[in-house]
Amino acid sequence: MKSKFFKIAFIIFNALLFVCLVFLVKSEFQNVESKKEASQETQSKAPSNAPSEVEEVDILSLLNSEHSDLFAESSLQASFKEGSLASSKVSKDSKVLGNFDDITNLNGNLFVASGWLFLEKLETDYIVFVDKDNVVLGAGVFGINREGLSEALGIKNVDNNGWVGYLKIESNEAKVYALSKLRDKDEYIEVGKFDYSRKE
Repeated sequence: MKSKFFKIAFIIFNALLFVCLVFLVKSEFQNVESKKEASQETQSKAPSNAPSEVEEVDILSLLNSEHSDLFAESSLQASFKEGSLASSKVSKDSKVLGNFDDITNLNGNLFVASGWLFLEKLETDYIVFVDKDNVVLGAGVFGINREGLSEALGIKNVDNNGWVGYLKIESNEAKVYALSKLRDKDEYIEVGKFDYSRKE
């Protein structure tokens, strides 16, 4: 009789434990769902153009972090300035060989651009990106390896004539010009143009 009583008590105890477990799981699930809803509401209230962490990154700091050797060899830290370039300082040279390969969105309004160039008898310090009104959009380093470039151009020792840089584009469409900042001169030569259009 005693044994039977203990069996019944044990079964009831297990049933109560099961009910408690179900209640706890259900309660926890409701808490998680509530947190998700609260998070979604917060995100929906945030402005759609709120800057992300990537957008806040300083372009020079990013270049220095990604290409420290080339950055150190340039005068970017000392001479690069945002704002506008005087049109008298920007020129075109028909002897320039080069290509503005691509612009790729990284996050928000921050983009990475790449290309290559060859300037006969002139030395490139670094790259500057401007729009059609010569407003500075960003900067890049020169000296990126482009294996096979010497063979393709038939010119010796130009396999390291690639460039890469970062820029910010606020509009949905823009004409972006890559300029070579000449070493030891306050002069710029246009080396490529890219018509950017934001894809929906």
